[in-house]
Amino acid sequence: MKKIMYYVYLLQSLKDKKFYTGFTSDSKRRFEEHNTGLVTATNYSLPLNLVYYEFCLNQHDAIHREKYLKSVNGKRYIKNRLKKFPPGIVFHRVAEGFERDGNKEFINFLYIAKGSNGEVRSQAYSAFDVQFINQESFEDMLRRTDILKIKIINLILTLKFGGPKGYK
Repeated sequence: MKKIMYYVYLLQSLKDKKFYTGFTSDSKRRFEEHNTGLVTATNYSLPLNLVYYEFCLNQHDAIHREKYLKSVNGKRYIKNRLKKFPPGIVFHRVAEGFERDGNKEFINFLYIAKGSNGEVRSQAYSAFDVQFINQESFEDMLRRTDILKIKIINLILTLKFGGPKGYK
């Protein structure tokens, strides 16, 4: 017997930048319903982009989580969450580290960027599992995160064992 998973999701209108929060047990179907105008609450603000989602073990938890995310505290939580983890976060970590004083600090930020790259990889698995992305996109994301991980590791090794020391 397959256990039903529930998802609480946050969509953002590309038209007016407004957010819509909902829950479903069939994320692919529901996302298609939103983007084809079948959902009254969002049909005025198409197209929509999925910007956040969470898994819930049952419908009761999903309903409560949806209500929380629609509350003042929930909106604040989402705002902070999206600030912490915007698109392109891996590259932001590298850029932040580059402006530090020496290789040691820069290497530290490269390790953080490597961890962020792992988060992107994990999200690719989650997105594929709930059919937000297809097999081709999933494999492309895994390939790209593998390439980026190797580049980050090579840069760390170059900074640790070769190249100039001290200030850049």
